[in-house]
Amino acid sequence: MNRLTKIFLLTINTLFYSCGTGPWFIQKDLYGVYKEPVYQNTDILLRTDGFYAHLDDSKKVDLTRKVLLLTKNGYTLMITYDELKKSIASQDPVFKELDWWKVKKDSIIIEHYGETKKLIKTNVWWYKGKVLNDSIIEIAYEDGIYTRKPVKYKFVRLDTLPKLKNNTRYYKKDWYHANLHRSRQ
Repeated sequence: MNRLTKIFLLTINTLFYSCGTGPWFIQKDLYGVYKEPVYQNTDILLRTDGFYAHLDDSKKVDLTRKVLLLTKNGYTLMITYDELKKSIASQDPVFKELDWWKVKKDSIIIEHYGETKKLIKTNVWWYKGKVLNDSIIEIAYEDGIYTRKPVKYKFVRLDTLPKLKNNTRYYKKDWYHANLHRSRQ
């Protein structure tokens, strides 16, 4: 590889990887749920004053049992039950990369993003399912290649909710705020 090619590759790497704009500058059009309303053509409103617990996780220990948090403005986070208990007890904000959810008719879609800094690439995968009622949802993982069977989640009310703080790279980008649907603000 000649010297000019090395300088060019180093410059590209610096611009897109090191400065923190890489994947979001290149593939921001992958994400769409944040542009849409939280609820569309439905009479079902999901509960957001607690969490949704995986019904088959009752025998797992708190360190591995996953729970799904849905916020009223369309953010979602899956964390362990242990993390949830610790954040409520400490009242410290949970700084995580939050995903988006929406309900259309009787279907729920959770759009999850993932970024790989070294490959300068972002990915999107979805959890899709049915809203059986305001307290029970059934969700399956789907990425176009692989699909898992649906899993039921039951709502559990909490008196105190953790404070979720979105610390994703897109959150400070103009393109995100310019297109954020008003129901998600």
